[in-house]
Amino acid sequence: MRTKEIKNIEKEFKEFYINFMQIDSNTFCININANDDTKSEFININENTDHILTLVIKLHSNCFEVINKNLGEQTKFFESIEQIFNFFCPISFKKYITKNIESNSCFYFSNKMNDYIKVDLIHNLYKNKKWKEIKLNKFDTLSNIKKKIYGHTGTSADNMNLYAYDELNIENTQIFLNNDKLTLNDYGVKDNYIIYIQEINPTFHNDIIYNMDDEKNLEKLKHLKYQINDEDYDKRQDSFRKFIQKIKQNQKNTLLKNQEENIQNSNHNLYNQELYKIGNRCRIIIGDRRGTLKFVGNLKNNDIIYVGVDLDEPLGNSDGFYQKKKLFECKGDKYGYIGNINSVEVGDFPPFDIMDFDEF
Repeated sequence: MRTKEIKNIEKEFKEFYINFMQIDSNTFCININANDDTKSEFININENTDHILTLVIKLHSNCFEVINKNLGEQTKFFESIEQIFNFFCPISFKKYITKNIESNSCFYFSNKMNDYIKVDLIHNLYKNKKWKEIKLNKFDTLSNIKKKIYGHTGTSADNMNLYAYDELNIENTQIFLNNDKLTLNDYGVKDNYIIYIQEINPTFHNDIIYNMDDEKNLEKLKHLKYQINDEDYDKRQDSFRKFIQKIKQNQKNTLLKNQEENIQNSNHNLYNQELYKIGNRCRIIIGDRRGTLKFVGNLKNNDIIYVGVDLDEPLGNSDGFYQKKKLFECKGDKYGYIGNINSVEVGDFPPFDIMDFDEF
């Protein structure tokens, strides 16, 4: 009597066959869609135009026998049902096995993903800090969870107490996670919970240790709050308040220093704007080259004042362009001059008259 084993085959391979019928306690008939198979001699056993392979199988104590009358001299005995499928319809069976493996892998992966929850972390020493959507395995022991939290917050595993609650239902969901051998699942911690980290021996102290806006909600939390009076707190040289005060003082000193430097630079770069007015005549001191002032201002990332001059003769160092950008108009190449404001003298310097030279 092999009825139970036949039922197991029917159940296990139900996605492989298209029809299954038990004939008696030891025999069953199975129809398989074998369109993809290459062994056409078996596909056409029943001369079925739909290429449905029909196998009649009998179970013995130590083997399976295919008892189709039209098999002729073909092999009839097999050690397992899988051997039968692989012999008569290898391609179809291979596709079925591959699909089944992928399906089981997805199921396994899906189950593994369900082991994780996302929580937000807040810390008693960081007022405005929240680590959002931290993924934790709810079946990890709290000992392992603390090690992972250490990686985010820097608080060592042996120096923290953990509390969990649902931010939308604080009154009824507060949990003190005090047993490192238990898991988040044991405590009923769920997706979107808040895990509050209390540093037992704070390395520095903050004025306000909670990261919540509603003070009424703070009072509902039953865990302890680190407190110190202002007088004792001000005596500490390593306090967070002193640290902030030091930063603010440094910022103030830097601002004052920058202001003084700006004043000095401004005084250093003062020039007579009326004298160095665009259009005034001037001369380049070296070489007594004369021309008209066309530009006064900064060129580089500093406070040095430069001038641009349209020379009367092509004796300059520019064509009016600076770093491929037109700085001022001039007559052409070599008619422009760019230099430090101290290299020119502004005044009554008319163009040279050729008759002024002694040679003539």
